[in-house]
Amino acid sequence: MEWTVNTSPTYDSRVKRYTKKRQQETLQTHINLQTYVAALNEGVKPMQLMGAYGFVHNEKSGLYAVDQSGAKRKLAETRLYFYPDERTCTVWLLNIGDKASQKRDLSECRDMVNDIIENLGDANGKQKSNA
Repeated sequence: MEWTVNTSPTYDSRVKRYTKKRQQETLQTHINLQTYVAALNEGVKPMQLMGAYGFVHNEKSGLYAVDQSGAKRKLAETRLYFYPDERTCTVWLLNIGDKASQKRDLSECRDMVNDIIENLGDANGKQKSNA
């Protein structure tokens, strides 16, 4: 099954603003993301990609990020946060940011991952846990 890429409303608005400020960083993170998705489409599992590419970071709780590394010149440290959902073969783009916003970005993205998992559970007829 081919992996698809979906974006969250947060990502859509954030990437527009971030691109104005850091166009090259945004471009490089998307190049790295394309490499990641191409590997998924070849049948590699998300966890297997951790050691394969230095630009992929496991942010815990199912959340991953690609950074700006690989550019020919030094770029500002940037993270594009995403959630690869193996059940639906969907890569959810959640947020993009720099070092200054990293702590807030991680917190927001983990909440988004939980929402995606919860909503997919509902869509698949599973009961929500009230724990």
